[in-house]
Amino acid sequence: MIIGVSGQSKKGTVGRNGSNKHLRSDLTIPRIYIAHSHRDEGQVSMLKRQRNTTSLKFIDYSIKKPLDHRWKSAARYGIKSSDYLLLAAGSQTHCSKSVKLEVKLAKRYHIPIIGMKLFKNIKTPEYVKKDEIKMMKWDCKNLEKKINKKK
Repeated sequence: MIIGVSGQSKKGTVGRNGSNKHLRSDLTIPRIYIAHSHRDEGQVSMLKRQRNTTSLKFIDYSIKKPLDHRWKSAARYGIKSSDYLLLAAGSQTHCSKSVKLEVKLAKRYHIPIIGMKLFKNIKTPEYVKKDEIKMMKWDCKNLEKKINKKK
């Protein structure tokens, strides 16, 4: 079992079948893996708290704590189990190797990527430009529209 990832496979919880769909069709809340630099944890925590004060609803499949050498397998599991990867781009995202790998994994598993700027004037990482990931400003209404498109 992977430590630090919500939505783990436990008896009675939701998993995925081979077609990458919910096993229970009545579950419609999007699952999001948030890729971010640990230096932007404050802003990401604020974004997560906005689920309680706005109509934005999602299940967080991100890694909750640093996992030393096991973080790659935890990231792989969380991303594979998600409906979207939210690239929360902050001031140090452009030099984060882990965020770059998480984006690469999302592309490998064909998980749609939503780019969101945590600050107004951030440096867009080269891999984001190269992969043509569109970046939007931090806006819960726009994020909600994007994640609810699949329904």
